[in-house]
Amino acid sequence: MDRSDFPELYSYDLFPEEGDKVYVEKSSIAWFDKNGIYISVPFKEIVPLTIDDIKLSEENWLKNHGTSKICMISVVHPQAPSTKEMRDYMALILPNYLKAFALISSSALGRMAANIFFGLKPQSYPAKMFSNPDKAKRWLINYL
Repeated sequence: MDRSDFPELYSYDLFPEEGDKVYVEKSSIAWFDKNGIYISVPFKEIVPLTIDDIKLSEENWLKNHGTSKICMISVVHPQAPSTKEMRDYMALILPNYLKAFALISSSALGRMAANIFFGLKPQSYPAKMFSNPDKAKRWLINYL
């Protein structure tokens, strides 16, 4: 597997390895790495998501993975829109699925958006912002 398999990703700082099962969603790809960390990388082109999209994604998650909590890394797209309704819904459901959450952003705007979300909606799971994917993985391994 190489970049030509997914030329439309926003970032290639994290990329699935050969043999990883890749889940293709409406706005991103995702996979579990060898440590069991779930990694999500958005597409370059912003695809606006609706609450119905999120609910469908949650239904698919439950079918494929059940209710076990995971450690997750998500690459933040600095221009991805998010309504208050979506932020409220995500704040409601994420604690059901996450042990710990690492967000990666190389952009000040992306970091600001994530920090605002977690400032307004404190969560029951540890969450931390990183600019370096390796540091994010090392931090999450403590929660596996």
